[in-house]
Amino acid sequence: MNSVPTYKGIEPGPVRFERADESPDSSPRWLVTRYDDVVEALNHPDLRMKGFRPDDSAECSFSRLVDKEHGSGEELTATEILRSQVFFVFDPPVHERVRKQVVRYFNAKRLAELRPRVQQIADELLDAIAARDKVDLVETFAFPLPVHVLCEVLNIPEPIRTRLLTREEGSKPVIPIEVAQPAAVELIETRRREPIDDDMISTLVAAHEEGKVSCAELHALPLILFIAGYLTTVHMIGSSVLTLLQNPDQLAELREDPTLIPAATDELLRYVGSVSSVSRFAREDLEIGGTAIPKGSHVRVVMNSANRDPAMFSDPDGLDLHRGGHGLAFGHGINYCLGSHLAKVELEVALGTVLHRFPELALAEPAQVGELEAGVLGVERLVVWLKATADPA
Repeated sequence: MNSVPTYKGIEPGPVRFERADESPDSSPRWLVTRYDDVVEALNHPDLRMKGFRPDDSAECSFSRLVDKEHGSGEELTATEILRSQVFFVFDPPVHERVRKQVVRYFNAKRLAELRPRVQQIADELLDAIAARDKVDLVETFAFPLPVHVLCEVLNIPEPIRTRLLTREEGSKPVIPIEVAQPAAVELIETRRREPIDDDMISTLVAAHEEGKVSCAELHALPLILFIAGYLTTVHMIGSSVLTLLQNPDQLAELREDPTLIPAATDELLRYVGSVSSVSRFAREDLEIGGTAIPKGSHVRVVMNSANRDPAMFSDPDGLDLHRGGHGLAFGHGINYCLGSHLAKVELEVALGTVLHRFPELALAEPAQVGELEAGVLGVERLVVWLKATADPA
């Protein structure tokens, strides 16, 4: 079987320390890579999202995540939360308070009911490109699909939706911060004036008025969703299609038996997950996998290495659509991905629809999954032939 690299040479192994001159970002750090060790790290109460900088760690490159005061962090500014880049940056007890306000909007039953709308969006996007021979599937499908779905989940009005979806040709598949920030403010103010029953942003506005959510959290949460609430799915759609095209035997089997789509989606999440690693910071001296890690350390927890751990998975570098289970693609413990059910729905619909609509889909330009930024894997462009009649020369 062919294998698509999903991490930069980090093989599963014992917890180990990387000096500044050894790490990709010149930051000294501890690496956690084995499956059991990663689970332990993600569950450890003294490994937290936000770090503090003791006197002996002036080289810490993650200073933007440093608490104003060790042990505080109840109130973060919107800028501080935004710069953390992920919704689940909050540590306990803030984590539980904030997550409680929105978790019901991401439950499996609610998102399963959204599937027909996701299917409709996918069909409309593919209708728009069906007559073309060659397209960038990221630009025309993998990016707009999750953004449209996020707009549905958040009940975003059409004028704001249009701005979020507008991209310059050839630009990266992201919503720019200069677009996202005013859109988030406008959405909050719209829902303050015109609340909607059973609506996430209306719920957050009401929670703020009741003192359950701070002003900074109210303004940061929609903004973070605009920035992070779709991007991992964009990358997963692109990486998954590319991986299947690079594994033709597996692709042929999936085409013959579309009922394999849910299991195939799980395996692709394990095999080429878009969130490859996360940072944690040791609040106290602790031990992971039998290795002592001192207080104040930066710890990089590498889920994609764990998902290739031979102690957990047979033939871990092989793509097996019958394997079942997505490993640690959505994390573990209290920070398990809030949007995992939504991501699964989107991925299943996206893959099933693309493969059905374009049975002769083929790569038109070389592409490879790579690290687009620290801890995030994907492809920024995926140029494909939609029809075998197109000249691949």
